[in-house]
Amino acid sequence: MHTFHSSYRCNDRGVPQRARRGFSFVELMFAIVILGIGFIMLAAMLPVAALQTKATMEETAAITVASNGVNMIGGAMRADDPNLRTSSFRAMDSASSMLVFEAVRGDMISRADPRYAFVPLVYRFPTDASHAEVIVAGVAVRTKSAYTAMDATAGIDLLRNTLEPKPVSFVLHDGATSGVEDWITFTDGDAAVALGTFIVVAGDPTANGGAIYQISESKDKEAGTWTLSPQYDVTPAIDGSSFDGVVVGRSLATDGVTYEGESQDVRIVRANVGVN
Repeated sequence: MHTFHSSYRCNDRGVPQRARRGFSFVELMFAIVILGIGFIMLAAMLPVAALQTKATMEETAAITVASNGVNMIGGAMRADDPNLRTSSFRAMDSASSMLVFEAVRGDMISRADPRYAFVPLVYRFPTDASHAEVIVAGVAVRTKSAYTAMDATAGIDLLRNTLEPKPVSFVLHDGATSGVEDWITFTDGDAAVALGTFIVVAGDPTANGGAIYQISESKDKEAGTWTLSPQYDVTPAIDGSSFDGVVVGRSLATDGVTYEGESQDVRIVRANVGVN
């Protein structure tokens, strides 16, 4: 004879009910594994989200600071200044425009948040003298907690300070013909160049003056060769051509003779400003 046993319990009214079966060990382990995978995925997403938030905040702050810089530069320019009469893009701290650069040097660091600053790079002052086209970099501090007035002071001899445009010479290469990304080879002045650095070409706008490029990754650092970001196209017409330009790039090190850290560059702002 077989005897069958059933388990019952009574509800609040005293009516017998079959007892509910609990989770088995296998089911419990399976639930723990699923939950663990979810936590791992969430933990992996948090750093990415934090970096994206930081990048967005940096871009917003840099654009604001650079736009303020554009207004300051426009206010410092004078239509009757013969030194500013040029139809080519010229370095903002060149001898011909030093008065303008010095006029804004003391205000390049944001007073609201000294982690950000603007650096005037190049300008073009058409012959009608009614307006100027300026290109300004919005930058963020990389090697310390905030910029100080020392970062904006004039460099010694040919060594440019942290918040000064640094002259560079380079050759641009169009990679489309060989199925690779465009690249740049520096022939002089690339000590401050790093990933993310913007390069602004000086010279006649009909010969690529005022063009902007950005470093994407190192191709051959020892040879001064870097890949360019795809959104800044090198056209076949200038493939292999040599240019002069300016960069901001890395910060001047504490030894005063080398550059260190990541590139300070965040955004570039190009604008036309009215001239007084």
